[in-house]
Amino acid sequence: MTRLAAILVIGVWFVTQLLSGLASLDVETYQSSGIAVWAHIGGFVAGVVIALFARRRPAVSPSTAW
Repeated sequence: MTRLAAILVIGVWFVTQLLSGLASLDVETYQSSGIAVWAHIGGFVAGVVIALFARRRPAVSPSTAW
């Protein structure tokens, strides 16, 4: 087994999904509609946006708040 950084694996996964989604735009068949691929991409982007908003902010001490 090889250890890989999570950001690398997630980045490769995202690029793979994006390329697969772009490839599905060319040919429209029942088996390759690409809807699931775009749902994964949308969910990933939504998760990143939510994670950015949900990050903990540094605590402000009462003496420096004003």
